[in-house]
Amino acid sequence: ERESIRATEAIKISRENLYFLNFPDQYLTDLNNDKIVKSIFTGKTSSGLSSYFPNSPYSLKVLKNNLWKLISTINPTEIYLSSPKDNHLDHARLGEILPEILQENKFHTKLNFYIIHTKKQKIKHQKKRNLSWWESNKLGLIRNFPSQFHKYKICSYCRT
Repeated sequence: ERESIRATEAIKISRENLYFLNFPDQYLTDLNNDKIVKSIFTGKTSSGLSSYFPNSPYSLKVLKNNLWKLISTINPTEIYLSSPKDNHLDHARLGEILPEILQENKFHTKLNFYIIHTKKQKIKHQKKRNLSWWESNKLGLIRNFPSQFHKYKICSYCRT
């Protein structure tokens, strides 16, 4: 959570525009409709009191319902989310789940996918290339998430 707050502050997104659902790390791929999973890290089967939706059971059905409640309340014109092609299974799964929710509820908004974890990510640097703000600042944003460097290499973005 602290890492997300630091990264979003870096791109001028205020804390009141952040919503944490507190579903367990490394378990989104294990979720299916009504089955409740238990986090081996915390021993919990629900999101706890600090979640935007307190004490939500860890199930796909509840996650989808919570995401939909949040989206329909905020009514965003754009959503930034991890790509289904990300090598981190949770990130990839979220990139699948969220578009499903939007389609099921006939909600239209612009989706902006990004990849953080990849085995072979190569960036071609060209002198005349116009990088978008996101591309040119990605390394600084990724460095706000040191916990993500324990297992994966971010390849060209890790190098200084």
